[in-house]
Amino acid sequence: MTNFPTQPQDLFLQIGRKRYQVASIAEAVTMYSETRNRSGLGASKTPHATIVSNTGTHLYRISYNGRVWDGNKPLDGMTDEQWIAPCCTS
Repeated sequence: MTNFPTQPQDLFLQIGRKRYQVASIAEAVTMYSETRNRSGLGASKTPHATIVSNTGTHLYRISYNGRVWDGNKPLDGMTDEQWIAPCCTS
């Protein structure tokens, strides 16, 4: 199981134009993967998947293989401590 950073806000999985509320990044990946598998579409035909906030702000991208990206940086394999802002650590 991948340890994704926790988010203090409501999260939504957006696949194409459809948006679904999710409890976590891990749930978004699971939902996306299930949707992708059911569609039977390849990578070039599958709609883009993103994780957005309740205001629609783009937070992360989910690639076809289910990896989550913050810009060019993958989130998988990172510990929560690696995602804490340096200003907030003691």
